[in-house]
Amino acid sequence: MKFGADNLFKKLRSVLVSSPENYGIGTPINMWQEKNVGAIDQRLAIKQHGDMVQALRNEGVDCYFLEKIKGATEQKDTRDLGVISKYGAIAGHFVKDIRLGEVASFIKFCVENDIKILKYGIPFEGGDFFFIDETQCLVGIGPRTDMRPNEVETFLKRKIYIIHHSSSHHLDAFFNIISPTLVVANTKYLAEKEFLQGKKVIELDDDDIWNMSSNFLLLEENKILADSGCHEFNEKLKNEGVEVIEVDVSELKKNGGSIRCMTLPIFRE
Repeated sequence: MKFGADNLFKKLRSVLVSSPENYGIGTPINMWQEKNVGAIDQRLAIKQHGDMVQALRNEGVDCYFLEKIKGATEQKDTRDLGVISKYGAIAGHFVKDIRLGEVASFIKFCVENDIKILKYGIPFEGGDFFFIDETQCLVGIGPRTDMRPNEVETFLKRKIYIIHHSSSHHLDAFFNIISPTLVVANTKYLAEKEFLQGKKVIELDDDDIWNMSSNFLLLEENKILADSGCHEFNEKLKNEGVEVIEVDVSELKKNGGSIRCMTLPIFRE
């Protein structure tokens, strides 16, 4: 298997996903879940996930499925399990007890596909991680990630930039990158703004955050797969020259995880 998603702006060729047969909300772990306890239409969620996978395949993206873990209601959000570089994978480590055990399925996938595990046990989740290019990456430090640069720089062989954030969720709940010069963000949540210098910032308002408008998947530079429920915000991106492909994930994002959360990039070229 080809692997290495080191350059965010190269064309996405493969992702890791997980079918939502176990998806549900019992004990809420974020603000999105609090209003959706016991309110998941699983049949609709499975259909929407299939539609998302088909949209990816239509764009030439191969979709590999994780082995399901019984009772893992959050497993559809594969992004948080780790990151994959051309040197191998760093497996995440969850703060929330409800998600303990999920990483084992990711490690198993890597071992079966000859992807070296570079590190395991660092407290981080993939929603707080962005590869930029082969020389740099970006990590959001918040309540669910505490990745220290010197812990992983030697494994990933690149500079790691840190943004401390005040969200109870992940950095990608209010931040995303579209090109080397275009980002979306609600800057009031960001402690450091150095990364934004020289870039155009499309500001997210509180409604955009609630709607998870920033949680889109970059297919390649200036081209995204986004939730159709964020159509108004998507139109703002189109006005900036961004190509937007929309798919409905309204049922799937009730737990606080939209398209970016549900896709872990394996390979870009």
